[in-house]
Amino acid sequence: MRFIVLLVMADWLVGVGVSLAKNTFRLSKVAHYLHDAVLPYVFVFAVVELVGVAQPDLAFIVPASFVLIAATLVGNIVANLAHVGLPVPKYLRKE
Repeated sequence: MRFIVLLVMADWLVGVGVSLAKNTFRLSKVAHYLHDAVLPYVFVFAVVELVGVAQPDLAFIVPASFVLIAATLVGNIVANLAHVGLPVPKYLRKE
C-alpha cells in the first residue's frame, strides 16, 4: 500500500509540475485529481487486500492488482514527463 501511495504522490507532483510549467495550474483541478485518481487507486487496493486476507483462495489477486495499479501510475508519470518535453518512447506517450 505504501508503494502505491508513493506512486500516487509522485504522479501528483509531476502533474502539478507540468501544469505549473505550462501555466495551466488550477487549484480546483487538484481536488478533482484527488477525487478521481487518488481515492480509486487507494480504495480499490485496500479492498483487494481485505478480500485477499478474508478469502485466502483469492490471495493471488492482491499482487496482480498491485502490478496493474503500479503500472498505471508509472504510465501516468511517464506520460506527464513527456508533456514537459522529456524524451519518452512513443509507445509510452498519451496521444
